[in-house]
This record gives sequence, C-alpha cells and structure tokens, in this order.
Amino acid sequence: MVIYIELLVGVVAVAGEHLSHKTAGILSTIFDIGGVFGGISAGFISDSLGVRALTSVLFLMFSIPSLILYRIYGSVSMHLNIGLMFLSGYFVNGPYSLITTAVAADLGTQDTIKGNSRALATVTAIIDGTGSVGAALGPLLTGL
Repeated sequence: MVIYIELLVGVVAVAGEHLSHKTAGILSTIFDIGGVFGGISAGFISDSLGVRALTSVLFLMFSIPSLILYRIYGSVSMHLNIGLMFLSGYFVNGPYSLITTAVAADLGTQDTIKGNSRALATVTAIIDGTGSVGAALGPLLTGL
C-alpha cells in the first residue's frame, strides 16, 4: 500500500534517489521481461515433467519470498531493484502464462469438448476473462 501511495504522489526512491513517473514506468517493464522468461520456463518444465498443476504451485510458492524480498530490499540499490523485480516477474507471470495457455488447451482436448471449436473458444474465453477481471479488480481492491 505504501508503494501505491508513493506512486500517486510521485515519490519513489531507489538507493535514496527519487525517481520520476517515467523512470518508474520504465523500470516496471523489468517485471514483464521476467514474466516472459518465467512463462517460457514454466511451459518447458511442465512439458518436460508433464505436471502443469505442480509447476504452477511451485512457481507461486517461490513468488511469495521473491515479492517479500523485493519489498524489503528493492530500495537498497538500482541493481538489486532490477534483479528482484525480474525475479518477481519470473515467478508471478510464469504460472499465469501456463494457466491461460496450456491449461486452456488441455481443457479443450477433453472428450466432451473435442471437435467442438465453439466449446474450446468458450473455455479459453472463460479462463482469459477471469484473469482480466482479476487484473482489473486487483488494483482497485489494493487502493481500498
């Protein structure tokens, strides 16, 4: 909550240096870059081992300490901030990518849906739509 308040008033500090909204926005892309690598890694691991649910749970379990470490040590230095932001994106977005793509495809290959492209589209839309609702409500609830 403190981070959101700081962003609203434009005071974000890393290593004692106040960052502008522009710089903070550019730095936030590191989270997304980590997410790209996390999604690729989660997909590779789940395909290699054949355990999508376990892969998602493990990534999410590792995301908790990475977010806590970012909250505690993210303001120490710019390099540490970038590294921890990348790590957080890696573990948070990895299971998200896995769930919205591979799991949707797995559900679409079930016998009850097989051959029905409309049912597959519905399953995929439900999964993507649920993620979009969460993405929209998350910041709202955080603000409250």
